[in-house]
Amino acid sequence: MNSGSLRAGLGLRIYTYTMRKLHLLLISLCFALPMTAQKTLWNSRDAYLGQKPPSDTPKIFALDLLAQKDTFAFDRVAFSDDGKEFYYPTNNSWFNTVNEKIRYFKYEGGKWNGPFILIEHYYAPTFSMDGQTLYLEGGERDTLHSRVWQIHRKPGGGWTDPSIYLIKDYGLYDFMPTSSGVAYVGSNAHQGKRRDFSTYDFCQLKMSATDTTIEKLEGPINTPAFDCDFFVARDESYMIVSAKEK
Repeated sequence: MNSGSLRAGLGLRIYTYTMRKLHLLLISLCFALPMTAQKTLWNSRDAYLGQKPPSDTPKIFALDLLAQKDTFAFDRVAFSDDGKEFYYPTNNSWFNTVNEKIRYFKYEGGKWNGPFILIEHYYAPTFSMDGQTLYLEGGERDTLHSRVWQIHRKPGGGWTDPSIYLIKDYGLYDFMPTSSGVAYVGSNAHQGKRRDFSTYDFCQLKMSATDTTIEKLEGPINTPAFDCDFFVARDESYMIVSAKEK
């Protein structure tokens, strides 16, 4: 959910992570309001696809809207800053990308329209800080690398074809940028094999014109199990993570 990206329908614990300490807050959320969101739609009854606004009690979000016949919504979703676009991935299998699609709803003419298909065989949408780029995962199979893809808004509307934004020989699961320029991923980093998800931790990714470095976050936020599903606030003031995964 940078720019509104978040994971739907999960009971998640919020961790506020700082360099010195980690606070566990016993709060569950479904969506976080983008920091730069315009207030007009967000404060109206049409916000959040016209669904009940989120609270401290986690609830499945828009199940009848997002599920299409034999498909299910998964991974994470993304609201645009003005709250008028909502992107989410669907599939009918966890490990087959044949029917994987990113769908979206758009608020126009005083109502929500959709769902429409944005792109096939990709998932995990999240916005850039300026809202002009969507970062995605998936695409054509690569057995040697992990990749983050990007699509850009066209001046006249619509989106460009995907191109590779980042490619590495370690995991880049659920890549999420922040305002500081630091990004976060779930990754094996420099331990274990890229396809061994038991070695994945929540990691920090620092990129420059000449180098990219990755290191896992310190403290109890990482466990011996699969640590990958998360959301980071744009200002890095807190993280929302999926706990007790195997």
